[in-house]
Amino acid sequence: MSHILDKLQNSSKDQKRFSFLESVLIWEGTIVPQTLADQFEIHKKQAEILIHEYMELYPENLAYNGSQLVYEIQQSFIPQFTDGQLESYIQQTPFGESVTQLAMPSRNLKPNLVRPLLLAIRQQKRLKIQYASVSSPEFSERIIQPHNIVFDGLRWHVRAYCEKNQGFRFCVKSYSSRIRERDSRWGGSFRSRRRSLA
Repeated sequence: MSHILDKLQNSSKDQKRFSFLESVLIWEGTIVPQTLADQFEIHKKQAEILIHEYMELYPENLAYNGSQLVYEIQQSFIPQFTDGQLESYIQQTPFGESVTQLAMPSRNLKPNLVRPLLLAIRQQKRLKIQYASVSSPEFSERIIQPHNIVFDGLRWHVRAYCEKNQGFRFCVKSYSSRIRERDSRWGGSFRSRRRSLA
């Protein structure tokens, strides 16, 4: 009940900014004041104040990571100003251009599983994956450079440059059993994670 009152007391402008803040946290995992400043054409200091106001209202939703200089989503996160759907993220952020909508799916996606792909696209990182397809059911290792996430009405695909095939491919995400993320664009260690988009 108190959260409802909090939202009623916030101006429509703040609600819009909080909604954007939550969408970025859900689908990217972190946010910095500059992201808010760029989106709403406000000073960075104003953006910092906005984040702190949100933290005072919902301290269980995000925390500051001093070593990375970012605000991170928490496991206890409960959205208050957005429905948490990928559609909302696409509509609110310029980065939504990296997701192509041929038709919107009725199934829900898991944000924590989509995040690595979105971040790899934004940061232009290479990913090492274990991939299988109908024609080649045995998993094989590939290094890809993801560019877009596409939904064709039936499945989610990742449009990526495949270093093995030396060309762009559409990888059906459900056939990718493991993604390993590079710490930097051209080198660094890999962190192994099992992934399934939905």
